[in-house]
Amino acid sequence: MHTLLSLITGAEQSLRLSEQTRGRLEEELQSVKGERGELMEQLSIIGRQKSALAEELINTRRDLEKHGEAVLRLAKTKEELSKDKAQLAVQITAFERENRQQTEVNQSSLLTKKTSK
Repeated sequence: MHTLLSLITGAEQSLRLSEQTRGRLEEELQSVKGERGELMEQLSIIGRQKSALAEELINTRRDLEKHGEAVLRLAKTKEELSKDKAQLAVQITAFERENRQQTEVNQSSLLTKKTSK
């Protein structure tokens, strides 16, 4: 009888320990589920941020390409304007030379007329 009683007592004690362990495991499971939910939310937020950054990168690359094309057009225009400026400088120099020569001719002509009178 004593053996049966000690077996029952041992079984009851084992059952209580099992129930306590089960309670702790259930609490831990709920905690892990909560952490998992928080991590899933963080992952979702990071995914949205990643998508936004990818879109921003695409837009930035497009802008960079447009700016690069504008820079090339401006460089070409600058080169053309520099050529035009050089040609105009040559023309101005030629006109100034011609103007000086014409002025000298006119002055010479005036002197000739004054001396001949």
